[in-house]
Amino acid sequence: MEPSRKEPSKLLRISEILYLFLIALSFYFLFLSHTGEAHTVWEVLHPAFIPTLFITTSFLIAILLTSEKVAYKLLFIIIHSILIHSLFSIIFPGGDLSGQQMVLGRIRLFYDNVVLHGWPPYPT
Repeated sequence: MEPSRKEPSKLLRISEILYLFLIALSFYFLFLSHTGEAHTVWEVLHPAFIPTLFITTSFLIAILLTSEKVAYKLLFIIIHSILIHSLFSIIFPGGDLSGQQMVLGRIRLFYDNVVLHGWPPYPT
């Protein structure tokens, strides 16, 4: 006779499905926020991304704190980590593709010259 296995609760299954839907929605919001040139991430970030991320994180914590022993809790953590770490790489393109790189380079050159040659830039 096999030992009886307790079925996971319906509430846990609903929260897992809702979590997967919200994580897909978060990735979609990041995809919509992709831009070629921006000064800050707040200019181009979709306004619903942060609330969706907060709700998704809350669902992840609720799923992790349940007493159910399921193998895909680790998968949920990995997916959430990928979402968090890909925030800037999805929104901002890699490499020298925008004017932002040029502006930051000019500012750095200005401050390097000030530090190396002293301030004020003219003899007193």
